[in-house]
Amino acid sequence: MRERVRRIIKEVIDPIHVSRGEKIGRSVLQPKLAEAFENRGLRADLEDGKQMLQSGMRVWRSRDNSKTVETVGRRRIDIVVYDQSQLLALVEIESDLDDLVKGGTKKRSGHYDVYSIARDGSGAWFDSYKSLERMAAAAFYWANHKNTGHYPAPDEGEDALRRIKSYEVGEHNPARIPLFLVTGLCRSGDPSILKPRLDSLGAELLFVSMY
Repeated sequence: MRERVRRIIKEVIDPIHVSRGEKIGRSVLQPKLAEAFENRGLRADLEDGKQMLQSGMRVWRSRDNSKTVETVGRRRIDIVVYDQSQLLALVEIESDLDDLVKGGTKKRSGHYDVYSIARDGSGAWFDSYKSLERMAAAAFYWANHKNTGHYPAPDEGEDALRRIKSYEVGEHNPARIPLFLVTGLCRSGDPSILKPRLDSLGAELLFVSMY
């Protein structure tokens, strides 16, 4: 399942050429990936139309004040991949990861770098990105629904995430849903910043070009 989705993503992104400063996430990568999944008999649910990640669910902490950010409306996963009705993978897409900063936060209004709500094994929040935390929260809440028969309310879901203190994939992504963060441009230092969070989720970072 994971390898099938990874192979489709790689077939799409490997031939693409991107220049510094070029924004190809929503305009190029998202439609091309959706088309590729559909052409291979899968369903690409753009912007999570089936609402796997439901309204009001909280997904990240602000790096400005370390507080959990309220969700007004609904956070949307770029592509949720299904094989008929079976969930296969979550895919989030960025043009670049330029808001990632080691040991600090990007001083830009609306920056995408965030902390996780869940914690690592030492009790610290993971350095992360909004797109990655959308998938992390969606995977965790979905697994809760599958295990308990109900979808958590926002307060209940946040409390469950807050209680996690682990490096283990089984804690952060209980159903081990394949998660893919796909970006056009990736700086040489970006993978190392995201590695602890990626590893905790069993997630993968795939990119068109590194510089």
